[in-house]
Amino acid sequence: MIVNITIELRDSQQSHDFEIYLRNHMFPEYNISYTNLPDTKKLYEDDKHFRKLVKGVKDANKLKNDYINEKN
Repeated sequence: MIVNITIELRDSQQSHDFEIYLRNHMFPEYNISYTNLPDTKKLYEDDKHFRKLVKGVKDANKLKNDYINEKN
């Protein structure tokens, strides 16, 4: 089973420490895919083209997930 979570942390140091903690203490026997996502709040608010891109990704992900759920 794969679980994705999003957690907003204070800064890059806290994010790094959290990743190390997960890898070493919580899930040492698993491969963890850990990605730092940039803060895009201001870009989303100010850029109409970016909002359109975000909507396209959201719509595509919904279609993909619906297809997967239909086939599984």
